[in-house]
Amino acid sequence: AGDTVSLAVDEPPRRYNARVHSAGHLIDVAMTQAGSTLRPTKGYHFTPGAYVEYEGKLEASEREALLPKLQAAMDELIARAVPSTVQTVDATALGDYCSPNTIPSDPALWGKGW
Repeated sequence: AGDTVSLAVDEPPRRYNARVHSAGHLIDVAMTQAGSTLRPTKGYHFTPGAYVEYEGKLEASEREALLPKLQAAMDELIARAVPSTVQTVDATALGDYCSPNTIPSDPALWGKGW
């Protein structure tokens, strides 16, 4: 306690990783817009190896049908160039800001970085 600490952030990689992180969230929005009802359960939004994992299983034909819809949703979202913002909101208002299938049903998990 009482020690002084210095921190320096290497801005270019930090900005790159922020973009990768946002892309993971964009993928989830696109999944919802593409009609997927799979619930996201886990994500790693940093390089290398960024991914978003979903609960459930799609048959090969369902995956083949989803991919062009997902690509179209991503293309549309990117074309809209919606600015990315960070907000702190009361847990009871999550539904106003999050895709419906992304909010944990257990309120004990709200705000815990599920």
